[in-house]
Amino acid sequence: MNEHKLNRNNISTWALMLSIVAILLCLLVLMLWIFEVIPHSVITSETFIGACVTLLSIIVTIAVGWQIFNIVEVKSTIRDFRQKQAEVDKLQNQLQKEISRIGGDSEYDMHHSMHLHAITLALHCEIKKRHDEACYHCFEALAESVQMRELMNVDNIFEMIQVNMGAVVTPINLSVLDKRDLKEMERIIRDSKHYYLFADKFEKAIAEFYKKTA
Repeated sequence: MNEHKLNRNNISTWALMLSIVAILLCLLVLMLWIFEVIPHSVITSETFIGACVTLLSIIVTIAVGWQIFNIVEVKSTIRDFRQKQAEVDKLQNQLQKEISRIGGDSEYDMHHSMHLHAITLALHCEIKKRHDEACYHCFEALAESVQMRELMNVDNIFEMIQVNMGAVVTPINLSVLDKRDLKEMERIIRDSKHYYLFADKFEKAIAEFYKKTA
């Protein structure tokens, strides 16, 4: 690109110089003729006019040629620009696809980590005999599982709910925040495309959990 620009600048400089030389020659001939340095018989008015017309024709020819050259250069530049723009668009599309892929993987990793975290909390609460909290974290683990590409530990989760629900002997106390979060978990689970696989088990488990809630 810089090379093309340099060539154009060089040609423009030469065209300007030739134009100046042509004008100076015309003025020189005019001065010689006016001050009779050259006899009028050698340079008549017709000869002078013819010389001027010839020089002006040369200038016009150079100017027209320069304009044609500019048009060719502009077309070449536009073609190069369109080609580079197409390459940029292609790279941008590839980048968008890569960002979408990374975003999808990142979301999957987040739900996977939250699922394992909820399972761990449920097991910890079961060991500490906080069975109501263990059930709550089991529902949380199920809500995270249905948001992954494939279900994970669903059968184990319902087994843990059954065991811990049977061990609950006192009314379950839930805070306002816990109730709101549990409702959100229910919505996520029921809206999941996997819901039909365990709908009966879930409805039975959640109904029993609410039955033991104070």
